[in-house]
Amino acid sequence: LAAEFADELDALGVRVAKLEKKVDNVKITGQVRYDYRNDSDDGANNFGSFRTRIFVNGQINDNWSYTGMLENRRKMHGNKDLDGDTIGLKRAYLEGRVGGVKVLAGHWNEFFINDTMLDDFVDGAYAEYGVGNGKIYGMVGRSVDSIEGSFEKTDRGRLYVGGVSQTFKAVTVALNYFKADVAEGYGRGIWNLNADWAIDKDWTLTGRVMRATDDVFGNKGAVTTDVSKTGLFGQLSYKSADPAKANTWGARVRYFNQPRNVFLAPTYDLNSFISDGGYSGWALGADYVLAKNIMVSSDYYDIKSKENDKKDKTWYTQVFFFF
Repeated sequence: LAAEFADELDALGVRVAKLEKKVDNVKITGQVRYDYRNDSDDGANNFGSFRTRIFVNGQINDNWSYTGMLENRRKMHGNKDLDGDTIGLKRAYLEGRVGGVKVLAGHWNEFFINDTMLDDFVDGAYAEYGVGNGKIYGMVGRSVDSIEGSFEKTDRGRLYVGGVSQTFKAVTVALNYFKADVAEGYGRGIWNLNADWAIDKDWTLTGRVMRATDDVFGNKGAVTTDVSKTGLFGQLSYKSADPAKANTWGARVRYFNQPRNVFLAPTYDLNSFISDGGYSGWALGADYVLAKNIMVSSDYYDIKSKENDKKDKTWYTQVFFFF
């Protein structure tokens, strides 16, 4: 039979191969996350939300790909700002190479090494060139939400970032410069030095120093009374959780000392102190994988505002489902 239908089997094999190649060309993945937050400020302030993200990745050719992300948020309790009916295209960008230069362009969520300074959706272009164990990189763009919001301005903030990083055995050092241009002179420059030390296979120590070139919030009529231009961040981590492996876990302790001049839109949930004069304090956190692709992450913050004597203790817990 194989000999009799050799031509037909060969033609079928070609068609199936083409179909399989096309199917592999587009991948769809997702993430569901439940957030719960408990603030001790003014007694109790609890709220929760439910976030769904769908990622679509299309391989254009061997060097270029496209990524899109749809997102929906639904309020669960105590969260009046989320209507749950909106689905937005939160990420849409191209990623590839031009010669030896890695390029990313479009709309994406930028961490840029230091999430204590910037974790925001941006429109723009990023380029990176590797040299041995180091790299040179830069970005030009504008913020979409948080940066201009943190300055309490309606114009979108223009953002320019440049930096270099180098790995020396177990230590990686990076020097970055952030330039934010926002209406009415609230833009400024911030230098940032990062050092990550992999002490051994389980322990990692991270240190960050931020230095602003201008005392924007102390001298231009903003609410803050802290005119410091230097910020510090430290983190000691033990192990790490792998969502693909059940029962894996990791823990961390963090230290914050960040006046308002030295950050743009940080990751960490630190109540309203981000828009006040900045914040100082510490945090404890841990991650644990309950089952494959199901992970719990919880952090406890003990933070004080730099504008006044206001304090806040916050539990922030997230449950992730990956698919």
